[in-house]
Amino acid sequence: SSYRWHNFLPMQKRVAPKLRNIICVSQPSKEDVISEFKVKEENVTVIPNGIDIETFKPLSDSKTLGYKIVTTASADIPLKGLRHLILALPRVLRKYPFTNLTVIGKSPKKSKLNKLIDDLNLEDKITFKSGIAEDEIVKIYHNSDIAVIPSLYEGFGFGAGEAMACGVPLISTDSGGLKQVIGESALKIKPGSVEEIEENIIKLFNEEETRNELSRRGRERMEELFDWKITAKAYIDLFEALIK
Repeated sequence: SSYRWHNFLPMQKRVAPKLRNIICVSQPSKEDVISEFKVKEENVTVIPNGIDIETFKPLSDSKTLGYKIVTTASADIPLKGLRHLILALPRVLRKYPFTNLTVIGKSPKKSKLNKLIDDLNLEDKITFKSGIAEDEIVKIYHNSDIAVIPSLYEGFGFGAGEAMACGVPLISTDSGGLKQVIGESALKIKPGSVEEIEENIIKLFNEEETRNELSRRGRERMEELFDWKITAKAYIDLFEALIK
């Protein structure tokens, strides 16, 4: 399996140093490329991915707190940190018994994570959604009160950006490219810290004003920095500079 997914790396390591320019989606990705592929720093440009802020936009109607959490974290990718979010749920449920979690990603099926969900009696509190259309994803965000991105590492962080674009208050690690995406517009947690996930979920459920503030700041950040139009212009500017 590892070979199947990574057998292209020797080819990339040979080709990368010969390229005139390489585009990376975040500063950490750039640093990884320079380190692992032995590329000169001046040959690497950072252009962040864009977020579709027309599709991913806030719901205009106000809603009552339903204690609904959303995350984008496939169960089969340990780096997504889903395990830590699941471990945080029992304490949250003791304070807010109606809490439930929707995971946009693959379900664990027969795995250690599935056993963990069973052991913690969380089967009725967690729903997995995968292979769904974009408009369904937007509906999930609109129905959620907070988003949590517990990733141990991300090259960029589309889940965080799309949640912020939808005006969903965000709790997130700032590992890898997530730091560039969330800025100061989310509550930050240490990767792997179950306790910080617990504390910040409880904080947001308890503080409507903080939820509203994060909702506003997250949307504004996506509009100002991550609109695809901004990304497209950065690509055009780079291409024009390279062909002169």
